[in-house]
Parts: sequence; C-alpha cells; structure tokens
Amino acid sequence: MENRLIADRFRISGTLRNIIENTGWLLGLRILRMLFALFVMAWVARYLGREEFGVLQYAIAIVGLFGPFAILGLQTITVREIVREPEARDEILGTTFVMRFVGGLTGFVLVLVTIYFIREEESVRLVTGIAALTLFLQAFECIDMWFQSQVQSKYTVIAKSVAIVIANLLKILAILMLAPVAAFAVILAIGVTISSGGLVIAYRSQGYHLRDWRFSVDRAKDLFGQSWMLMLTGAISIIYFKIDQVMLGQIAGDEEVGVYSAATRLSEVWYFIPTAI
Repeated sequence: MENRLIADRFRISGTLRNIIENTGWLLGLRILRMLFALFVMAWVARYLGREEFGVLQYAIAIVGLFGPFAILGLQTITVREIVREPEARDEILGTTFVMRFVGGLTGFVLVLVTIYFIREEESVRLVTGIAALTLFLQAFECIDMWFQSQVQSKYTVIAKSVAIVIANLLKILAILMLAPVAAFAVILAIGVTISSGGLVIAYRSQGYHLRDWRFSVDRAKDLFGQSWMLMLTGAISIIYFKIDQVMLGQIAGDEEVGVYSAATRLSEVWYFIPTAI
C-alpha cells in the first residue's frame, strides 16, 4: 500500500511538472507575440498611417468574423478525443484536417462575397481577399491539437515562434522598402503558411506522418455533433470583439478604424495570461 502511494505521488508530481512546463512554453509564445505587437505593430501603424492601417485592420476584422467556420469549435473536442482514443489518432487528425480545410474554404468564399457587397474600394477588397487566405491555411493547426493532447506544446511554440519572427522581419523589410498595404496582408498569409509548415516538420520529427491520416464520415458527424455549439459560442465571441471595427469602418471610415484598432490591439495583447493557463 505504501509503495502504491509513493508511485501515485511520483506520477502526480510528474504530471504537474509537465503541465507547468507546458504552460511556461505557451506563456513564452504569448509574450513573444506581445512584444512584436507592441513594437512592430506600432511601427507598421506609423508607417501606413491612419487610413491604410485602418484598411488592414478592417480586413482582418472581416476575416475574423468568419473565423469560426475555419475552426468549427474543434480545438478542445479534438484534444479530448485523442486523449480518449489514442489508437484512433490518425483518423481523428485526418478528419479534423478535412473539416477545417473545407470550413476554411467556406469562410474564404463568404468573406469574398461579403466584402464585394459592403465595400466598393478595390484596395479594401484586395487586402481582405488576401487576408482571407489564412482561413484555410490554418487547417494544419490540428497538429497543434495533437501536441496539446500529449502536453508537448513546446514543439508548437517553437514552430510558431519561428513564423512570428520571420513574419515580423518581413514587415520591417516591407516598411523599409515602402511597400503598399496589400504587402502586409500577404505577409500575414505567409506567416500562417510558415507556421503550418513548422507544425508539419515538428510532427514528422516525432516519427509521425501526414500520409497516415484518414478521413471518416462517421467521425466527422460525431465531431461536429459535439463541436457545433462551441462553434456558435466562438462566433458570438468573435462578433463581440470584431464587429465594432467593422461598424466603425462602415460608419466613420478607415481612418477612425486605424486609430481605434491601434488602441484595442495594445489592450488585447494582455489577454494571453488567462488563455495560456
């Protein structure tokens, strides 16, 4: 009995240590993002000026409204299912990937249709269309869910940190080259692409392969049956956070969006603390 209690104590201690270490990695990623948000974002805002920075933030806000179609509320559900059925890893990840890719494509089309009807400026349409590419490029985020299920977020953090650093260096280069606002939307898509590629490399480094993934209709029905309420909750939350910028752009113009979004970005960077934990 005593040996069993000692074994349980060591097991709990090891689990707690893994959780603390995992949380530390996530906090580190958030802090890195915060630092770049504070300095590089401020530089980008000063370079673009109120109107063009407002166009960029307006486009990001429009894309964000359709983000739930790409996420489908699957984050926590997928992690939980992998923990419950580790032997079904490839089926769960493959099904999640296909669902998120299709959802992202749906969101991409809806963004293009929406921006076509609500804005006439070609520059706004172009920037929004480029930014919307990130919706289906994020399908590889399902690899992040795998690492979360294994309490190994450090691999995700490393991949995303590289993407953040490269993307922000590209922003600085774009500023120095006097690039137009559309270039910053392209950099946004490039950052997501690099992040996805890093996740694939990290996944393969652990001895796993994407070619083993498989899609299951029954699994997709089961996952969506559990996640649709979370998708609805996420959509309401996104609307709450982003609709003000869209409304401001429609009512007062892009310059006001630029001023307002710069202020909100500075406040939102602190949200990482409860999220990481």
